[in-house]
Amino acid sequence: MEIKSKMPPTVQSLFFSATFPQEVLQYAISLSGNCDRILIDSDEQLVLEEIKQIWVDTEQYVGGKLMFLQNIYR
Repeated sequence: MEIKSKMPPTVQSLFFSATFPQEVLQYAISLSGNCDRILIDSDEQLVLEEIKQIWVDTEQYVGGKLMFLQNIYR
């Protein structure tokens, strides 16, 4: 909030996320004020053919999710 208060009012803020918990959404709204919003609220999963998704159970992975992600990005 301190950084935002020092920025000129002409600065544009954009927020992107596949998932926004309600608390984060409210925080983003408080930062962006009166702005356009595009939200998809559905119980169905939105899947685009161009986006390839995989699901990996990292609970059994040695080192857990963090180590799995580190290994992928190495």
